[in-house]
Amino acid sequence: MAIKTNEISNGYQYYRITKVVGKRINKNGKEVPVRKTFRGKTKKEAEDKFRDFMEKKKQGLETSRQFFGITADNWIYNFFIKDDSLAIRTRDLYVSTWNKYIKPTPLYSMPLDEVTAATLQNTYNNIDCPTSALKTADKLMKRFYKYLEIQGLSRNFTPSLVIVKKEQAHTAPKNEVVVWSDEEVSKILASFQKAQEGFRLSFFIILAYYTGCRLSELLAVTYDDFTPQGLSINKQVVNEPSFRHNEKNVYELKIGKLKTQSSYRIIPLNEEVLKALDKHKQWQTKEMLKNGYRTNYLFTTVSGKFYDKKNIITACNRYYKRIDVPSKGFHTYRHTFGTNLCRLGVPIQTASALLGHTDINVTAKYYINVSIHDKFEAVSKLSNIVN
Repeated sequence: MAIKTNEISNGYQYYRITKVVGKRINKNGKEVPVRKTFRGKTKKEAEDKFRDFMEKKKQGLETSRQFFGITADNWIYNFFIKDDSLAIRTRDLYVSTWNKYIKPTPLYSMPLDEVTAATLQNTYNNIDCPTSALKTADKLMKRFYKYLEIQGLSRNFTPSLVIVKKEQAHTAPKNEVVVWSDEEVSKILASFQKAQEGFRLSFFIILAYYTGCRLSELLAVTYDDFTPQGLSINKQVVNEPSFRHNEKNVYELKIGKLKTQSSYRIIPLNEEVLKALDKHKQWQTKEMLKNGYRTNYLFTTVSGKFYDKKNIITACNRYYKRIDVPSKGFHTYRHTFGTNLCRLGVPIQTASALLGHTDINVTAKYYINVSIHDKFEAVSKLSNIVN
């Protein structure tokens, strides 16, 4: 049987195929396809050479001249986003920073072998972004250059780079913590006359005030998480991005791990919360029967799906307006919980454990936030010890 060929070279017959193997930046700054020819004694042999080339290219082993941006994109979408040691939100932040701040710079279109430490430093110096974003970009670059060094594609210049502090607009004092006043909290809680009548998120707010949980943690709470010891915080709802190259991310609400080991905790509950829990369960059981859905999660939409954070915040703000209470961010409940623990004289180590903080210094801001009146009361109690 004759072997099918389509080219004769130096008296030999070959099968030749031409494939797109990547992209490059042309002199006009636009991405154009890069084509490469593969030859074999048969069509299958030529196609095998193409697949072998693409596999090596994916692993960073292809040695032809490469461009910084294309190589970085390849690493980000084939290696970095699959690194499960980083939280989804962290990966999303890094990729967003890359797309927003690094990709639009001249660095992106430069040949990789022409990039030097001075090139990277000049890019850092001229990026128009907050210092926090520049630090995030630097962390990503450090990871990328470790990869390049391992693959023998470039020296690692990142240890010599300097983060240039950017000027920022005036912001509130660093240690200022916004909290609900006692009067505001009383007005909010008093408005919940009967479970869920008039506002389906009433128990959501009750639980936020008495536990100090993050919004994403509360959205993931199930009835099985209530134990004799208290509420077990062991997961959260995350907005997981699709990470599609050159496409806008599509986000999907999913259950994910907590950010740190310290976030896993059990928070004791008082009788008021337990009574409100029973009322909430009775209300939700009726709603599930009425709307034809089943779930073990406490806080869902009318069809049993996860709430989006933005919808929670919008609903709360509308409710505050209805009862004439000033709108504040949902994290204010967490700040109020931490501040109240300090006001009541709870040791900082205990407060830190209840809040799920990794570093006790993070908890300290609530102690700094305690009013001068509360500090005066605390000092006054010292005389009681002597007497």
